[in-house]
Amino acid sequence: MQRHIAIILILAATTSQFFKAQIPAASAVFNYGVDLLLGILCPLVIGRIIVRRSWNQIPPKYILLFVGFFVVLVAGIVLNDVQGDTIFAGTRYYLRYFPVFLLPFAYDYDEQDIRVLTRLFLALMLIQIPIVLWQRFIFGAGVVTGDIVTGTFASGTGLVVAGIMGILYVFALFLKNRISATAAVVLALLFILPTSLAEAKAAPLLLGGGILVLLWVSRRSISASKLVGISFASALGFLVFVGLYAALYAPEEGVGYFEVMTDSRFDYHNVGTEDVQFDLNRESRGDLIAKTNPEDAIAKNTRVPGRFDQIVLPFKILFPDDIVRLALGVGIGNMSATFMSGGKYLELSNRLMLSGTSISQLLWETGVLGTTLYITFFLLLYRDFSRYANRSGETGLSLHAFAAFCSIIIASIPYTNFMFLFDVMVPVYFLFALAIASQRRASPKSASSWEGADSPAIA
Repeated sequence: MQRHIAIILILAATTSQFFKAQIPAASAVFNYGVDLLLGILCPLVIGRIIVRRSWNQIPPKYILLFVGFFVVLVAGIVLNDVQGDTIFAGTRYYLRYFPVFLLPFAYDYDEQDIRVLTRLFLALMLIQIPIVLWQRFIFGAGVVTGDIVTGTFASGTGLVVAGIMGILYVFALFLKNRISATAAVVLALLFILPTSLAEAKAAPLLLGGGILVLLWVSRRSISASKLVGISFASALGFLVFVGLYAALYAPEEGVGYFEVMTDSRFDYHNVGTEDVQFDLNRESRGDLIAKTNPEDAIAKNTRVPGRFDQIVLPFKILFPDDIVRLALGVGIGNMSATFMSGGKYLELSNRLMLSGTSISQLLWETGVLGTTLYITFFLLLYRDFSRYANRSGETGLSLHAFAAFCSIIIASIPYTNFMFLFDVMVPVYFLFALAIASQRRASPKSASSWEGADSPAIA
């Protein structure tokens, strides 16, 4: 039964937006279907954990992090008197993955379950290939942009992130002697195709960083032949990406990927926020108001605020006059919620792209404390995954790949917004928790720490 629940959850998350686009009449069903499924799953999972008393399988540090994050959310809601509809929308963003992460601790998944579910994810990535080819060369024929290439995911970003995860898992299979070098090269090239067609300029950088982490985790056992094999596959994949980008998405004739990445027009800093000042007045609903019209300020430049500016803005605006809000944020949903009346600062957020990345949205809505707890969660995951990646079996294989992918999430927090990538993050949170739960059940001292007979405790 537990395997069927996980399969339904993964399939629903990764395909609902695709079916929504194909069946507009049922868009509401696909729009909120996954959230409804998670809402039903939450009390069932919590109840099962309580009845089975399996909460000791959850590493205590993750419980403490969640409790701390939840306290920050509540404090921000109280401090900013967040409206009920906004709280509902914000809860959907920030707590929708809670039951997903708890699911592997509510049910006993074995090594065969891990094998089936991880291979299901790889199969989903193979399915993306014919879909993105149709989207790019048939549905979007003549369109010079990769924005239309999303596969079954809600966005091209989701497709790219999932594709990178698939490639890293293929390389982990190769390092663990599960597939041959030829199979690894072929699968890696197949998985890089959707990522290339989605026109994600940062994909090679993120993938390259993930591969380096994967090799670092394997440094004690990797052979020269495997290092050569991964290097060869990586070089071929990079050539495919650069070649397709130059052929399909070069902004002008003769300008390719390298020229685009070094063009000053693509800087992420100092692009339009210098003249925007804000005034805080807690008396009114629109209490975060630009003294100078944000649109006029941006009009003086040629671009909207860059990613670095989005991160710096909360500190510029809230420090030192409103330290409490800087610490706790302006309330969940107030910068991002579109539900019903929307968040207090939604209009301003849209103008300045204040929730364009995970870190900028977290800083605004949960403050420095919430942002710190969120990042710490992934840092601890990476630490745990990398320490136990050399274990045998499906669990060790999963930990190996997830250590590399977790590092990509950490590196991407200032680049994209994972809050909205539910189609990717639902399977990611589940698979991460599945690896943790499996490892702790295999450990003789899992009730008090995540450790094994040949490794020190880290919980």
